Amino acid sequence: MLPHIPYGRFFQMIGKGQYFHPGRADPPKRFGYVGNVVFQIKKLLYAPSKQIQQKVFYLSDYEAYTIKDCANVISLKLRNRKVTTIPEPIVRLLAWGGDFMKLCGIREPTSSSFRLRNMRADTTGISLEPIKQVTGPLPYTMEQGVEETILWFKKHGLIK
Repeated sequence: MLPHIPYGRFFQMIGKGQYFHPGRADPPKRFGYVGNVVFQIKKLLYAPSKQIQQKVFYLSDYEAYTIKDCANVISLKLRNRKVTTIPEPIVRLLAWGGDFMKLCGIREPTSSSFRLRNMRADTTGISLEPIKQVTGPLPYTMEQGVEETILWFKKHGLIK
């Protein structure tokens, strides 16, 4: 079992061929590769105070992707094939099954209605223009972030 590492279980399941993308809904999401977030923080630390005072900045990669986009990039790099999508009725049954498992005391079932709602939430409603104006172009693409993350997981024996 992986220690609690953001997206660790996601990468592990994809690497083992155990991830199946849930149904047809796939809204855009904001993700933030750690290399880009650190870059943004450094830029904020050294920005002129007039440029950042009294402002709120959201740190994230600028481009929005879907979970399926990310899963496919990860799967192509780990398994040389895209992820499989399962039909909507099966997705709902699995989510309800996970809900039942939670009622029975299982702490983190792979699927649940809560996880399904999170996967289907559009997280792109926040403007990133303020951070873009301070930091400019980001150093890593999504594909580069995935490659670096896979290397880190492999180095620490968390995925094969």
